[in-house]
Amino acid sequence: MSKRKNAGENSRKEGREAWTPTMDDMLVDAFLYQHNMGNRVNGTFTTFAYDNIMKELNSKLNKNLSKEHIKNRWKSLKANFAKCYDFFKNGLSGFAWDRNTNMWSAEPEVWEKLVEAHPQAKEWMTKSVPNYDKMVILYGRDRATGEHAETAKEMKKRQSSMTEEVFDDTIEGIDRLVAEKEVTIDPFENMVEENAEFLEQEVHSRTHVSPHSGNCSKTKKAKKWKEDKEVIVIADAIDSVAEAIRDGNVAIREGNEVLKDAYQCLPVKEDEVYSLLEKIRIAPQSITQAYIYLLKHPDMLRGVLGCPPKKQKAVVMEMVFGPSSSDH
Repeated sequence: MSKRKNAGENSRKEGREAWTPTMDDMLVDAFLYQHNMGNRVNGTFTTFAYDNIMKELNSKLNKNLSKEHIKNRWKSLKANFAKCYDFFKNGLSGFAWDRNTNMWSAEPEVWEKLVEAHPQAKEWMTKSVPNYDKMVILYGRDRATGEHAETAKEMKKRQSSMTEEVFDDTIEGIDRLVAEKEVTIDPFENMVEENAEFLEQEVHSRTHVSPHSGNCSKTKKAKKWKEDKEVIVIADAIDSVAEAIRDGNVAIREGNEVLKDAYQCLPVKEDEVYSLLEKIRIAPQSITQAYIYLLKHPDMLRGVLGCPPKKQKAVVMEMVFGPSSSDH
């Protein structure tokens, strides 16, 4: 039994891959490139995208990573990003994202108030999330859309089960809901003001009218309460949609800036570009022109690195000298 157990543990260890921060950076860049190339359907990366990512990383890192290695690591990076993004996505006052440290920053007293209200926030005082901006491009809108859909369902369930008695009993919980941003105080105050006259009439009817009139009043009361709940649900749904659109627009703007910065950077060092051209046997009289071209066009260089080694020379020649070019 012990031999079988040890064999199983050794097998699992052999299947693991130690990921370094540099490898994580390359992995995120590879997914971002496949996203930009359109190899993603309904938020899910295609098999073709995973094949390209696997080939690119194995080529650059000189490793033998499998799709499972890549999928498992990507799942871990996504989970870490989602945990942080879901906490800060609605914009907490006094907080700003620091790209140098890859952490949320704020004054000590601001952190103190947040941790007092939400103890789980303490984790993000010292924990960084590398490539946060790029992950926002890839999954920010998905997180916003999913969260708002879930909140709408919860809101509908809560509203449909609410009664006058429950409403009266939960007034003490209003402060907690406001603090957690589950409700805003203004709509509630408006609703109370609008129903003040109705409630006064209801009290009067219970003490001064006949039983028959009382039943009629109760019917009207139930109808008005139902209408009030429907108005609240519609208004909150509109607010949720508007907030989702705002989050999406912010993610798009930030994404464009990050993409611009990312694609102005070379995926490999300059000397590696020259070595690649020598390796694929670009003619000496052509290598200088090809080298300068690839340095000026990092996106084209990524395309060369992503194709099979046997095709790299043909791709470079066509990029630099045109489709009918021959080796100079």
